[in-house]
Amino acid sequence: MLSTQRWSEQGLALLQLLLVASFSKSEERACSLMGEPEEPQLFKTGDIILGGIFSFHSSWRTVESSYMHRPLPLQCISLNFRAFQFAQSMLFAIEEINNSTDLLPGIKLGYKMYDVCGSLARAVRVALSLINGNEETATMSEKPCSGSVPAIIGVTSSSPCMAVSTVIGPFHTPMVSHFATCACLSNKVKYPSFLRTIPSDYYQSRALAQMVKHFGWTWPKTDGSVEFVTIGLYDASLPEDKQLHLDNLTLTWANNSKQVPISVCSGTCTLGTRKVLQKGKPVCCYDCIPCAEGEVSNTTDSITCVKCHPEFWSNERRDELAFIFFRHRNTPIVKANNSELSFLLLFSLTLCFLCSLTFIGRPSDWSCMLRHTAFGITFVLFWMTFIPAYVSSPGKFSVAVEIFAILASSFGLLFCIFIPKCYIILLKPERNTKKNMMDKKS
Repeated sequence: MLSTQRWSEQGLALLQLLLVASFSKSEERACSLMGEPEEPQLFKTGDIILGGIFSFHSSWRTVESSYMHRPLPLQCISLNFRAFQFAQSMLFAIEEINNSTDLLPGIKLGYKMYDVCGSLARAVRVALSLINGNEETATMSEKPCSGSVPAIIGVTSSSPCMAVSTVIGPFHTPMVSHFATCACLSNKVKYPSFLRTIPSDYYQSRALAQMVKHFGWTWPKTDGSVEFVTIGLYDASLPEDKQLHLDNLTLTWANNSKQVPISVCSGTCTLGTRKVLQKGKPVCCYDCIPCAEGEVSNTTDSITCVKCHPEFWSNERRDELAFIFFRHRNTPIVKANNSELSFLLLFSLTLCFLCSLTFIGRPSDWSCMLRHTAFGITFVLFWMTFIPAYVSSPGKFSVAVEIFAILASSFGLLFCIFIPKCYIILLKPERNTKKNMMDKKS
């Protein structure tokens, strides 16, 4: 009796367990898609489906929402033919692969292409649709993301690519862009699955800078019609001096000119001037200001003028240092006074001025010999009266007499012989003629 009752209880428990299992299976939970599924604008079935995100339209019509019902789909406007060409390129590549017996034999590629109308929010929504397969319902027992695409082609610009890559990055779904150039997208930590077929701005800017430098341009030139031709290549993997390679082609520029156009904001500053930047303009825009009197600049595009040494002065062009006699050595007044002798005398006067320096400091045997030797050679002819003054000067005062004699004679020669000539050269150039020299001699 007791045994029969025990078996009845066990059978009842087993029946209850089977009923619970059956009920649980029939009521298995499922995930439902919120909103309407995103339907592609272009679709083709295949063994492998590739996703495409383009902007066949560049904008959409703004509709105010009443928040009483779900927003209506975007009303796209402004057809974008260039984006449509990009999509056609993708279709052409897929058809070429499908028709080839060497590429993916036995496998047919399909595609799902969406028009996001230039909307960043729609681009993210479409990318999620491509990843989850766009099913309206999915049970927990099914393989997650069973209908997802293995790769996405797009988006056209950098900002949508950044948003989409951030969303699909954790799913490790690669996205290949053909037009996003922002250097920030090269960060594999933030965008691990992003790829592109166009160089980033980092390399494009350097390639353009080297090409502009090659042609000597500093200012953009957009005049005339533009035709894009391939004239070389830029390879950032090569050494810096070999990265830009331009073919030796004869290019036709604006107005059928064969000469490279000049494209600069400001020209080259010549010798004797310095560059001064124009306020509020790029660094390539500047004025060329002449150097002030007593300053020179002997290089082109100089940013500063250098002050002359006290014994020199600048010429009219402010581009060289010159002695008066050397600069005017071919003029009649210099030739008439025996230019070779004048230069020799000037050289002697220079030594004469320097001779007085030997009298400074504690005397020694060699310095005393040098003093008298230099002094004697210099003044052996036009100073007989110096001897009595020197002999009559007691002790240490004889040194002062020698210095005074040297400087006085030197300045005397300088003022008496050369100052009048300098006066004619600098202030009366009309008298610096051969005829005037001949009249004086006669």
